[in-house]
Amino acid sequence: MISSLARLVFYATVPCGAALLVRGYVDTGDGFTAGIVVGVGAVAASVSARDDRGRRTWGRLAGASLARSAMIIGLAIVVITALAPSLFGLPPVSHFPAPDAHVTKLGSLELHTAVLFDFGIAVLVFGAVVEAFEHLRLAGHEHDPEDEERGA
Repeated sequence: MISSLARLVFYATVPCGAALLVRGYVDTGDGFTAGIVVGVGAVAASVSARDDRGRRTWGRLAGASLARSAMIIGLAIVVITALAPSLFGLPPVSHFPAPDAHVTKLGSLELHTAVLFDFGIAVLVFGAVVEAFEHLRLAGHEHDPEDEERGA
């Protein structure tokens, strides 16, 4: 029952995280919060699995096996977005298009480099949350006193 509910929570966190990411350019919201929400949903699904096989399956589905890659990709997006303007003689973290220029819109979402920067932050934070909890879970298995009592 709990693992089924946690799976549903995980599936609900993905669109919620996307809404938080997109809403940041219309109202309050940001990529950090989106990454935390989706990461915690993935961790809840993984932790609630009943056995190691279920944890491995949910770990793959929820991104635990890709957490390091997500952190690297997110960091690369953030660094490139932040430092690319300096290649053109502009200050770092300058956004394109410029404030007075025409901005392409997707619905009410304005597509500019700040969206890409926040997406990178969301991916980086998601990977960090999932990786941190995966390390805590593995550390708990290495030093589990019940395993030592059973002779495992």
